[in-house]
Amino acid sequence: MRKILSVFTTSALILLALLAATTALNGAPMTNADVIKMVKAGIDESVIITSIQNAESKFDASADGLIALSGAQVPKSVINAIIARASAASTPAPAPTRVSTPSAAPSASAFAAPTGNGLSFSYNPATTDSTVDYAIRYAAKARGWKIKSATSNSMNLEYKGYTIVVSYGGGVILIEHTVKTENWAKALQTQIKQKLSE
Repeated sequence: MRKILSVFTTSALILLALLAATTALNGAPMTNADVIKMVKAGIDESVIITSIQNAESKFDASADGLIALSGAQVPKSVINAIIARASAASTPAPAPTRVSTPSAAPSASAFAAPTGNGLSFSYNPATTDSTVDYAIRYAAKARGWKIKSATSNSMNLEYKGYTIVVSYGGGVILIEHTVKTENWAKALQTQIKQKLSE
């Protein structure tokens, strides 16, 4: 059994090395599709996470991207690594008047400037997913939103026929909304922040 496990581990590492070499030769960054291939190939989570952390990447951490990863049975720890990597790679340069710069240890009160139709803010990464999930559910209920659907790190919320998506992980909560729902999203953001700080 150990010999089979050793052969499997060696094969997985060789496959990972080939994937990394192919990516490097093609000049193409690592994507969600690459991670899904690695999971389907049975590569160990820790190896995938190390690849995510070290490879040049172009991950899709939008709600649709996270839902696709979850649907492909990508483990939660790998999805969290993608969110953290995508968040670090896409952190915009701060706007001169609208940004609160996060401290070395982000907390729920450290906000980033909204980008496009999304509001994002940091929370303590040591906070458990269940605590964040509870804060989002609590805030949604308090603001009158109904949970349309939910995955391990994302919720589709509906209110008066409008939908917003709340995704979280790696110390960041993202609320994607439309122009018409921006004020509701801001109110929801405030409610989540308050619940996390309790």
